[in-house]
Amino acid sequence: MASLLARHRPADLVAFGDDRVRDRTAADLLADAAVLAAALPEPSPGSHVVLLFTRDRYHFAAALVAAWSRGHAIALPPNQQRDTVAELLARSDTVAMLHDTDAGGYHQVPALLSSPEPAPAPLTACGLPTRPQVATLFTSGTSGASDAIGKSGNQLLSEAEVLASRLLTPGSRLVATVPPGHIYGLLFGVLAPLAGGASFSRTTPFLPEEIAAAAAGCDILVTVPAHLRACGALAPDRLSHLQRVISSTAPLSAQVAAGFEEAQGVAITQIFGSTETGGIALREGAGATAWTPLPRVSVGVTDSGQLTVASPFATPGLADDAAGPRVTQDLVELAADGLSFEHRGRADRVKKIGGRRLSLAALEQAMQSHPAVTEAAVIAVDHPTGRGLELLAAVTPELAKDVVDGLLAGLAGRFDRPCLPRRVVTLQALPRQKNGKLMRRRLLEAFGRMADGRKLTTQLTFRDRACSEVAGDAPSLRVTARVRVPETFARFAGHFPTYPILPGVSQLHDLVLPAIRDSFADLVGTRLETLTRLKFLGRIQPGDDVELELVHATGTLQVAFTLRVEAKTAAAGTCTFVHVADHEPAP
Repeated sequence: MASLLARHRPADLVAFGDDRVRDRTAADLLADAAVLAAALPEPSPGSHVVLLFTRDRYHFAAALVAAWSRGHAIALPPNQQRDTVAELLARSDTVAMLHDTDAGGYHQVPALLSSPEPAPAPLTACGLPTRPQVATLFTSGTSGASDAIGKSGNQLLSEAEVLASRLLTPGSRLVATVPPGHIYGLLFGVLAPLAGGASFSRTTPFLPEEIAAAAAGCDILVTVPAHLRACGALAPDRLSHLQRVISSTAPLSAQVAAGFEEAQGVAITQIFGSTETGGIALREGAGATAWTPLPRVSVGVTDSGQLTVASPFATPGLADDAAGPRVTQDLVELAADGLSFEHRGRADRVKKIGGRRLSLAALEQAMQSHPAVTEAAVIAVDHPTGRGLELLAAVTPELAKDVVDGLLAGLAGRFDRPCLPRRVVTLQALPRQKNGKLMRRRLLEAFGRMADGRKLTTQLTFRDRACSEVAGDAPSLRVTARVRVPETFARFAGHFPTYPILPGVSQLHDLVLPAIRDSFADLVGTRLETLTRLKFLGRIQPGDDVELELVHATGTLQVAFTLRVEAKTAAAGTCTFVHVADHEPAP
């Protein structure tokens, strides 16, 4: 089992904190990891421990070492949404979760490390198990669903050592703005410092002032293009003390790079790679256009111009030598000597629109060249008529209509008409993950689309409506109706992505209240005042056929409602209304 701490002596710093958290040494890491390892079950073939950390990078590192030293692989959720984590925990190979959240249960790392119980003997090494797969990571899902990617110990450790030898020095102090649950944050923010005799900040800052404060005592900043763009708001020289700034996860525009380097006096090192391939190449300085492969990485190009990668960091399968060079979706042009290349876009981002080939990246760059546009994102979706693709574009910041019209007029002079966006929305900010990756699903929601491009539905249609009198001491009217809640209903968006259910507020706003307004004439001119006896007893999911029942006692301002799915009550309660005129303020 190879050791990650080979370049650290026991008293050497591995993680540094602030006023709230302490500095930690290599000896501390081995001791804390031993405590966490003792809380984990015995390993079994394929056993995984889920790591979910939102606050402290050092606690993540201790949990990582603990799981590996115990003989388990680790699984890193692609996001921190409840249902995503629940899916990972439900996997048959998941045996535990180490976390620092406020959620109860499982193994809460801060609580375990502060326990008064006697501590086990510290670990003697910080290594990776010899099993074929030591980690499961997930692609960003920028262009679709996330894919699970298995990594061997040799893939992770060899890449960490190459990055450390190329970009770090023993004793370096590093702060990362990308969480450790992402491959970039894992490698640069944890593994490379541990492999290279360096140390990392326990915090993960995101906002410009937070980044500047956290980087004050550091040599290296590991960040993403979105955060570098935001750092344009910092005063000049706030980050000029840094020896190196590293950027990855998304293309960094030459304009942002040049602006940062001019203001802060620090050149940016850009890393090109992916979860599947690991790091491929780097380039340094805002004016650089060519990428130079990392040590131990060989590149080539197919007849169609796609980059091929032969690397010990790549994941052709679980075995490091399972296949030959991996063909990527990146279009490149190799230099004459074959030792560097220039990136020409993505093969999966070159679309045929109206019989013409169009690079979506080229269209985005053209939009970003407009002086009023900070960022642009273009996506291609199926045309609603089934006739090929149509383009949707989002730009930041929010712009007036005449500015957008001018933007489109300028594009018309550079691109054929079928290649122009059919819709342009302006946003305060593009939806991005914490690692800077664009979230396609969230972007599509801005256009009223689902993740698969289908248009979202905003109206529900009631059918089989029936009205009857209910006998009793207080005569009442009973109204029933049925409504199908389609998969495309807009209220499902974001609630929740992996297990969509209709929010309670939508059940009231889109089902109950419209039906009441349409059914009872004596409630015209009233507004809802209170909800009582409200209960949500079941879930309404996409495609469910919902039965609605309303009971309104004549002469009152109350309506009892029940929503049922397959004869089971999903929600029930009583709405009380008041006449608007009775509650208008006095003149």
